Amino acid sequence: MATNKNDKANTSRTHNGIKLTKAQQRFCDAYLADPERNGTRVYKQLHPKVNDKTARANASRMLANANVSAYVEQKEQEIHDRLMAQYEANEDNIIRELSAMAFARLSDFMYWGPEGISLRDCKTLDAMQQAGIVELRQTRDSVSVKLQKREALYLLGQRLGLFNNDGNTEQRVKVYINHDLSAADEQ
Repeated sequence: MATNKNDKANTSRTHNGIKLTKAQQRFCDAYLADPERNGTRVYKQLHPKVNDKTARANASRMLANANVSAYVEQKEQEIHDRLMAQYEANEDNIIRELSAMAFARLSDFMYWGPEGISLRDCKTLDAMQQAGIVELRQTRDSVSVKLQKREALYLLGQRLGLFNNDGNTEQRVKVYINHDLSAADEQ
């Protein structure tokens, strides 16, 4: 039986029960390495002579393939699980960090008076105070401390269910109206 010279190049490989060709494997590896998960860009990197329209169509076809999508999903879950374990990214820790940013105060990091503004020694700040700082910059003439209070308060408020979908606070109030109808009849 004659064999096609491309058969060896297209040999399927199995990854946890998912079969991929070498071309699919190369696409998946490049796709997972792309921070924006842009299939068209990845396809063009792998096939530089292909025009944008063809790259978009082929990337879409590749991502629609059941084995490719299952492999990508499996790898993304592995990445997610590894990062969650590495950074202890659980709900309690995330809420704790958001709270630190949301409730940080400038007086935690600096003090001011008649002599001017001075930074506090970082050794005097606890971990939660340090978590509240997004950026700290000192030049010869000035000091800048950047906090992310608004965004952190918003995210924390959303997570705790304090806002409606518009981001506005919403409170339900019961109103009881006591109206004397007999007084209205006399007029």
